[in-house]
Amino acid sequence: MPEHSTYYQPTISTSAQVKEKGIKFIGFTFPVVDLNEIETHLLALKKQFPDATHHCFAWQIGLSKQQYKAHDDGEPAYSAGAPILGQIRAHHLTNVLVVVVRYYGGVNLGVGGLISAYKTVASLALAQVVPQPIKQTLNAILTFDYAHTNLVNRILHELKIKPFNEVFTETCEWQIALPENELSAIQNRLQILQQKGFSISITVLSESVNR
Repeated sequence: MPEHSTYYQPTISTSAQVKEKGIKFIGFTFPVVDLNEIETHLLALKKQFPDATHHCFAWQIGLSKQQYKAHDDGEPAYSAGAPILGQIRAHHLTNVLVVVVRYYGGVNLGVGGLISAYKTVASLALAQVVPQPIKQTLNAILTFDYAHTNLVNRILHELKIKPFNEVFTETCEWQIALPENELSAIQNRLQILQQKGFSISITVLSESVNR
């Protein structure tokens, strides 16, 4: 996915249809978050359109650690899946599956014609998507002495962060999820406290995506 300040995920499924020289292209979009959902939609469309010539598709899930795939389903290489994936990225979308079902109409469009047709129907279907902005979030653990509990609570309250998986011992560990762009703010707060002798630290565990 190209660099962009905000990314989006679809909230509804959509469809669009294009006819090119008697050849029918039907495009579908689906919100997805994992491979199981993708496979379910692909199987459903194959059952719905069992006599179609091709079921070409592309999907992309995740943000910084993206997974994606483009599939031509027997069309000439890079003539179907790649243009579909290109439209997903042009719309700055992730967590989305786009499938284009094609019925052969007896006319050969050539590679250039196929690329144009798959790109067009994917674009029309994606243009109907109701996009939802998503933010990169980080999972992290705050480690601190039990005596600093009130102080940590106050900092998290000011940053509007709610802890979960709270473990209370002499050294407490609280797991938190925070927007990536707020990591530096909490790190700066903790660094000031560390310089004053407070035993408080933060460890980033992983990246995730808000759904």
